[in-house]
Amino acid sequence: MKKSLLSLISTLLLFSLFSASASAAEAKPQYLEEIQSIQDRLLKNLEDAHVSDTKETNQVINSFFQKNPVDKKLITDYFVNTKQKTVLPETKNVSNNDFKSYLKANVESGNFKEYTISDNVKITFTNSPFFVVETVTEDNPVINSSSVSPDVKTAAASKATPTRTYTLDVKGIFGNTLFSISVEGYFTYNGTAVNPHLVDAWYNKGNFSIWQVSNWEEGKTYEITGKARIYGRGNFHFGIEIAGYGLTVQDVYYNVFQEGDKDGGVLWDKVVK
Repeated sequence: MKKSLLSLISTLLLFSLFSASASAAEAKPQYLEEIQSIQDRLLKNLEDAHVSDTKETNQVINSFFQKNPVDKKLITDYFVNTKQKTVLPETKNVSNNDFKSYLKANVESGNFKEYTISDNVKITFTNSPFFVVETVTEDNPVINSSSVSPDVKTAAASKATPTRTYTLDVKGIFGNTLFSISVEGYFTYNGTAVNPHLVDAWYNKGNFSIWQVSNWEEGKTYEITGKARIYGRGNFHFGIEIAGYGLTVQDVYYNVFQEGDKDGGVLWDKVVK
């Protein structure tokens, strides 16, 4: 009898746990499940394609959304139900809206998911209809070109990194680009010093009802750490009109840069406030 009672209690506990789990799963809004499903399938496409630069990444993303069109109702459902007021979510919990800290904090808390597809491709999915793509495209070294001016040759070191273009894209769940910022250049170095060489920096705007970029500038700096940077930066004010729901607006300062050191090491990163 005692054994039967324990068995019955165990069965009831297991049933309760199963029911609670099932209820929790059912409680998850359908629009969030759809966003998660789209993200998972897009990630698989990127991984299967072994993308290695900006062009390949954009081709796969564009192809995916052409073949898998998303119902616009998904965007409306998200904003109506979450009452989200900014394009990128969870910003209220990040001091000064520092983008690097913002992404890291939300990845660590489980709100966002970050994936490194290759050395030159990284994607961060937010718990919203928007995601962030960072890519690098590498060209041939320019230091060996006959077009390099004499003053650059003398000021520069004996070696040069390849010319690289680092691009930061913020994209929507339809595959559309909200905006992108790119910086292109290379570094010369000799083990003692490093010199930055900016080729170009630019931004592209998506098609939105509100779009303004101010204080845009591009250039190069020498850091107190002995490293050097090439950058493109400015204030981006943008919004998107949600059918039947008004406007979502964000005003953010973006600084997208590459940083080189005296040994030829180069990193690509961003500061956003």
